[in-house]
Amino acid sequence: MASEQKPGRPGEPPNPGTPRWVRVFGVIAGLLFLLVLHSIITGGGHGPARHGSPGGPGGHAGWGRLLLLGALFITAAALNWCWLADRRLVPSRWGRLSTIRLWSWRPMAPRLRKIVLTAHVATSVGWLGAVLAYLALDITAVTGSDIPTVQAAYLAMDLIIWLAIVPLALASVLIGIVNALGTPWGLIRHYWVLLKLCLTVIATIVLLQEAQVVSSLAQTAVATGDPRALPGTLLHSGGGLLVLLVIAVLAIFKPRGMTRYGWRRPNERSDSPA
Repeated sequence: MASEQKPGRPGEPPNPGTPRWVRVFGVIAGLLFLLVLHSIITGGGHGPARHGSPGGPGGHAGWGRLLLLGALFITAAALNWCWLADRRLVPSRWGRLSTIRLWSWRPMAPRLRKIVLTAHVATSVGWLGAVLAYLALDITAVTGSDIPTVQAAYLAMDLIIWLAIVPLALASVLIGIVNALGTPWGLIRHYWVLLKLCLTVIATIVLLQEAQVVSSLAQTAVATGDPRALPGTLLHSGGGLLVLLVIAVLAIFKPRGMTRYGWRRPNERSDSPA
């Protein structure tokens, strides 16, 4: 069960603490952070370079892994911040950072809210559908026995990732932020919204890095006489689909749990003049 915290001000209800499901995701993010850090230190990131020519995807592996490392660190820290602060594992003055008003947006008008929500749902569902189509092509490229079919599958993968998946992913991130800030849910008030944001950003970073690899695979499939020996990207496409399904589950079920900022915000709003 979540731990309770003494009220910070007279008459304030106790902080319910960090939910268990948030701590589980925080631990997972921390383990992934250590895994990526180990891969960077030991030089285990040679995978993208083997697919393409020098200066191709391998040149983007460094910054891609560093961005992923930073996103995983921020995710783990954000999900565990209140829990660590409650147990005094981080200084109390750092814990108060979550109560700072990072922005003050007024709720959107109902008509604008519907427009933004429609765009958010369309881009998110479109991203998921494009990944499913990409996964079908990826399976065909890996398991296909007909050389022209395999070559066509790699070329189609390159087209769909750059013309559909990447634009939809970027649009989903931007529109999702606008949608959260213009509604009472907020962007960092509820853990499920914060986790959705972190997962979407992480998925987008990995996608941008993997898109370079897919382009290199498509070029190699056309240049070589037999592209059936190419490894494909089933691990990334399957993992991306799993992450998007987790994001969809969070959006539908909206598990309980408010961050320290979200817990403080209603009390601050009630104490402030109208």
